[in-house]
Amino acid sequence: MNNSEAQIENLLDRPIAFHRVYVSFGLGITGALMLSQAMYWSTRTKNPEGWFYKTQKEWEDETGMSRAELETARKRLIDSGFLKIKKAGIPCKTFYMVLKQALRTRLFDSCKQVCGNPANCNAGMSQTITENTTENTTENNICPKSTKPPAVEKLACDFDKFWNAYGHKVSRGQAERAFKRAITLVPLEDMLKAIAKQKNTDKWQNGYQPNASTWLNGKEWENDIKAMMDKRKEPFERTKSFVSKGMKLEDV
Repeated sequence: MNNSEAQIENLLDRPIAFHRVYVSFGLGITGALMLSQAMYWSTRTKNPEGWFYKTQKEWEDETGMSRAELETARKRLIDSGFLKIKKAGIPCKTFYMVLKQALRTRLFDSCKQVCGNPANCNAGMSQTITENTTENTTENNICPKSTKPPAVEKLACDFDKFWNAYGHKVSRGQAERAFKRAITLVPLEDMLKAIAKQKNTDKWQNGYQPNASTWLNGKEWENDIKAMMDKRKEPFERTKSFVSKGMKLEDV
């Protein structure tokens, strides 16, 4: 191996991990790169709280970012609640700590929006890009990248949950439009609870379940369950009461 080849290998001897999923948190490429590197060092510090020390020069050497890019990335991470910074010691040093609980929560929320199964996605999000990574087909199979914004994906996912729970699958398009309005008024969990209760009422069991769009537009998750009992039984119940008292119907 000649000197040129040795120098090239030396240049390529310090790859860093890059977690692509961080980009979807609105951090940009630079913010995602800095967070990936911060996570790397937070798992190697001896500090029990996860604090680690790093100079500006070290950040620049490791990430290849300029001072301005690092400042922007650092501000985004702090504003997003993923990173804390403190200065301590003499001479003064800058210490960093990744707020892992906030990051973990965001990762699982992101995974549920895209995949619907956090357990399966966990492995997909742990994939990293290094110098010897040539493709990410494994990650894509586990957690396929969506072409839609996360908010749109979540709305579609929530509607599917509602649609499957409601059961009376008629006029899906109208139901989707009504759901988009209704979800701003009431949490999905409250809708699902109301559906579960109303399915056991006489009205629904006798085939009087309204279309989903009608149910949503009428805010029928607020319905009184007692009021949904079969009113057709009431005349029969009154007749039984009269007969038991020895009364004739013409006396009523």
